[in-house]
Amino acid sequence: MRAIELDEALTGMNELKRALMAKEKATDLFAQVRGNGLASTLGTIEQGFGGELSNPNIASRSAHLL
Repeated sequence: MRAIELDEALTGMNELKRALMAKEKATDLFAQVRGNGLASTLGTIEQGFGGELSNPNIASRSAHLL
């Protein structure tokens, strides 16, 4: 499993925002990044110990993004 890069996450968020706004399901307030929070969260997902990831599967990784 590869790491989620900040630029990749921001691109995905912006694409989702545009799609939802086109359907009038979101406003400009959707997906606003505050400070360093997203970068910190993505870093936490990639943490591990002894060569093992703390979040080895997609379910545990995605839980950090909610």
